[in-house]
Amino acid sequence: MMRIIKGKKGFQMISEYLVKIIIVALAFVIIFMIFTSLLSKTDQNTKDAACRASVLLRDKANVKIIDGIWEENKITPLTCPAENLHQLSSDRVKAETTIATAAARCWWRFANGAVTNLFDKEADRKGCMVCAEFSLSPNMDKGVQPALQIYTEPPHEHDRIYMAELMNFFANNIYNSPIFYGGRGLNYFGDIATFTHDYRIKHPVERKTNEIIGAPIASYVRDYSYRLTNDTKSKIDEMGRTLNKNNKGNLLVLVADKFESNSRGDAIKIMESLNMNSKPNQYDAILVMVDVSNRSVRIIMGRDLDYMVKEVDVSAILKTSLDKFNAGDVNGGTLDVVTNLYNKLNGFQQNALVSREGFKTNSYYYYLSNGFKSMPFSQDLQSGYTYYIAFVSDSNKIGLWAKIGGSLIWAGYDKSIALSGTFPEAFVNYFKMASAFEKVSKNYLLIAREDIIGDRCYIQ
Repeated sequence: MMRIIKGKKGFQMISEYLVKIIIVALAFVIIFMIFTSLLSKTDQNTKDAACRASVLLRDKANVKIIDGIWEENKITPLTCPAENLHQLSSDRVKAETTIATAAARCWWRFANGAVTNLFDKEADRKGCMVCAEFSLSPNMDKGVQPALQIYTEPPHEHDRIYMAELMNFFANNIYNSPIFYGGRGLNYFGDIATFTHDYRIKHPVERKTNEIIGAPIASYVRDYSYRLTNDTKSKIDEMGRTLNKNNKGNLLVLVADKFESNSRGDAIKIMESLNMNSKPNQYDAILVMVDVSNRSVRIIMGRDLDYMVKEVDVSAILKTSLDKFNAGDVNGGTLDVVTNLYNKLNGFQQNALVSREGFKTNSYYYYLSNGFKSMPFSQDLQSGYTYYIAFVSDSNKIGLWAKIGGSLIWAGYDKSIALSGTFPEAFVNYFKMASAFEKVSKNYLLIAREDIIGDRCYIQ
C-alpha cells in the first residue's frame, strides 16, 4: 500500500526510503547472483534444498520500509535451477522411476504445495516453475501391467508412456522418503522457531545432553525448568499415551532453562539414545525441545510419520503456537505446541480412497497429492519430444486452467491440451465433482510437453 505525505518533510522521507528500497533490491540481486553461481557447481541434493529454502523464505518475506508508506511482499528471489535428465533409460521401470523420483523431489522443493500464490508478485504473471526436463527412449521394453489400476491402461508401446500408465506407476510404487529433507538419506525432519520474549533468567541451569540421555523415560514430559503446571504435564502425558496407543508416534517433551545444545544433531542423538523409535528402521519418534534462555522451540520427528505430518506442517505448527511464548507464558506455549502437533497426528484419518482403491500412504501418488488434497497431472508421453516436470502455483490472478466437460485443459497461448482426460469414477465420486482440482488445491505437480507449456513457466 502507498500513502503520500505532503510537504518538504514528506518529500525528504520518501526520498530517503526510496534509496533504502534500491539498496535492499540491489542486495537481493547481488546475493541471488552469488548464490546462483555457487549452485551451478553443487550437486542436485544441495540444489533441491536451496530451492526449498528460497520458497519458504519467499513465503515468510515481508519487506516493510516504513509504516503507512510502502510495503511489498514476496520480493525474495527463487533459486530453483532445472535439472536435465536427458533421454531416459530404455528399461521401462527405470524410466518411470526416474520420472516419479524427479516429480517427488520437485514437490518437496516447493514445500509440498504449502506456499500459495507463489508467483503472484512476479510482473510477467507466469504460473509455474520447471524442476526438470527429460525425453523418452524410442525403444523402451513393454514392461507389465500393474496389479492396481486406478486408471485403465491401454497396451504398452515401445515409444510412449500413457498418462494412465504413469499415474498407475505412481499409485503402485513406494517413494524412498530419505530422498527428501535435502536428499541425503536423512531419517528425521522438523523445524525450529524462536520467540521474542526475553525471560532474563539470571542463573539458568544448563542441561547436558548426556544427562538427558542417562535418565530413563518415566513420562512423556521432562520439565527441568519447573515452569509447567501439573495440569499441563498431565495433559501432555495423556496425549503421549494416546499417540503411542494409536501407533501415531512416540512423544517426548523437554523443557529447560537452557540446553547444552538443542541442535538437530543432538536432538537426534537424544531420540536414538533413548530408543524412542518403535523398532530398528522404523522412525516414529517425536521430540519437542523448549529452550527458555535461548528463546527457541524445536520439533523433530521420524520420517515414518511424514504421511500424516509434513515438514511444512511442523513449521506452521510452530509459527501458530508462539503467541504465549511471546507473551512470557512458557507453560501455555508448550501446551499449545504439543496440542497442535497432537491434533494433527491423532486427527489424521486414512482417506477413503486408500482402503477402497488400494492406495498406499507411502506411494508416490499419495505423496504427490498430499493425501488427495491436490492431484498430479500428466499428459501422454511420447519419444521425440522434450517434457517438463513443473510445479504450478495458480491463482485467480494468473488463471492457467479452464474446465471443459469433465476434463482439465491447459490454456497455453496458442495451444491447449487435455492433460488428464476425464477422472476415474472413484475420484469423481470421492470429490463429488468432475474436477478435483477446482476445490481442492491450485498448487500441483504438472508433467507436460515443452511446447505445450511454452513460456508459461519460469525456468532457471
